[in-house]
Amino acid sequence: SNTTPIVRYGTAANNLNQSVTGTVISGITNINSQVNITGLTGGTQYFYRVEASNAIGNATPSVTNNVTTVTPATQAT
Repeated sequence: SNTTPIVRYGTAANNLNQSVTGTVISGITNINSQVNITGLTGGTQYFYRVEASNAIGNATPSVTNNVTTVTPATQAT
């Protein structure tokens, strides 16, 4: 059955209020999937959790992890 990866994220571990859905994976286990998240703010800590769902139901989500985005370099004028 097809599986849909979902990444839930936000700026607080207890409030993952944003989500992005990845490309559907077809019928095989242990496949890598990529999800691109855009519009993040530089120098900000984000928390995220990976989930997956298919016709059978929802898989156990990953633990919540965190990452801090890089602050963009400023150009000297």
